[in-house]
Amino acid sequence: MITHHKTPYSKTFPILPKRHMPMPDFLLVFERQILTKTFRPIQSKEGLRIRNNKELQKLIKREDIVQYTTAQILKWLGYLDRMEDI
Repeated sequence: MITHHKTPYSKTFPILPKRHMPMPDFLLVFERQILTKTFRPIQSKEGLRIRNNKELQKLIKREDIVQYTTAQILKWLGYLDRMEDI
């Protein structure tokens, strides 16, 4: 069951993941929802269309949210490990 907060975005962005969806997948889906809304549709021969994942990735020019979060966690764990050695 997805619950929504009472915000203007509640119809667009679910707050809690579905029970069968792992958290990393939920974060990727959530990131794509935000990017799709941020980068508006583009004009093509057939009319307006939503940008695909490769186009969105090219526009943001960085790793996805799961890779970024994992890297930050590893940096923090390395810091904690070094602090114990002092």
